[in-house]
Amino acid sequence: MNEKTILIVEDEASVVALMKAVIIKCGFSCRVLHASSISEVEMCLTQENWIDLIFWDNRIKEGYVVDHNLIMIAKKQYPHCAMVAMSSTEFVEQIAQGCNIDLRKVFTVEQLRKVLDQVLTGQSV
Repeated sequence: MNEKTILIVEDEASVVALMKAVIIKCGFSCRVLHASSISEVEMCLTQENWIDLIFWDNRIKEGYVVDHNLIMIAKKQYPHCAMVAMSSTEFVEQIAQGCNIDLRKVFTVEQLRKVLDQVLTGQSV
């Protein structure tokens, strides 16, 4: 399997650590990027040539991250990219804007593994 690139947009260090641990434990060959602020997200979206999967937290310290502009930038830059909306509440608006997977917080390791399997092994999502 070719190395995949994952961007995790999340400001909670414990959630990022869990996600990275699951990726490693599942044996995926991935380069994991992390952004915890809007400026870091924007930097990743303009500097990275290829991203296969983006996990979007709906809220970080600066406010809502997943807004129409950021999703449209990501969709234009990476039309092949799967986008996962992570939230403790229903994420209907963000899914309508372009996120094709909803992963509710607090998610289980099994739920995260299932999303990773679907996206990283080429199964439809």
